[in-house]
Amino acid sequence: MIKSGTNALHGEAYWFTQNSAFDARAFFNPSVGHLAYNQIGGNVAGPIKHNKLFYFVNFVNTQDHEANTNLENIPDDPFRTGNLSGDAGHQVYDPLTGPQDGSGTLRTPFPGNIIPTSRIDPISAKLAALLPRRISRSSRPPRLTIILRSCRR
Repeated sequence: MIKSGTNALHGEAYWFTQNSAFDARAFFNPSVGHLAYNQIGGNVAGPIKHNKLFYFVNFVNTQDHEANTNLENIPDDPFRTGNLSGDAGHQVYDPLTGPQDGSGTLRTPFPGNIIPTSRIDPISAKLAALLPRRISRSSRPPRLTIILRSCRR
């Protein structure tokens, strides 16, 4: 019960829906995961005692059923310790060399694409240790792309 309101009966009803039939697939995902999201609700307000006492009732029901496709890159053990020599397609440069003007000129590459352990931040190393281990080795670059599927109800 509330002290402010109107002497006329008012209300509304709504139904918001989002589903996988109308969603586009993300660029790197092979398919659209199942999604069925519905938010149904309404409210009504009116007088209890004319010009004195009023009521307001609201109802919301959310139904969320979805399966997400997430692409994650899991680094292997050499990558975690700064050994990037397995990635022959890229050269890793020492960021402390060359002019610090953002031009990227006159930079010195790390020998053998290996970052010295003294240059790896200890907090970053601890965070990398928390990542799950790589599942298997393959002929791909030293990153393994895995697809994680989750379902929330």
